[in-house]
Amino acid sequence: MIRGLIAPILSPFDEDLSFDQVTYNGYAKHLLAPGCWGLAPFGTTGAALSISAAERQLALDGLGQIGDKLVRSDS
Repeated sequence: MIRGLIAPILSPFDEDLSFDQVTYNGYAKHLLAPGCWGLAPFGTTGAALSISAAERQLALDGLGQIGDKLVRSDS
């Protein structure tokens, strides 16, 4: 069952317009810390249209690499 707030993650870019994975992972942690129940990578912010499918996959893989740090302690 889905419950609680599922928040989109903003898609950060470096000055050279490459995807900023470190900041993206930080946003994910920041959203989950106060109580979000889930994340919607590339959801509703429109960034998915600015990022190639390969870049989106790399970003999701990057979140997967820190997955143990993204699990809520009260879930």
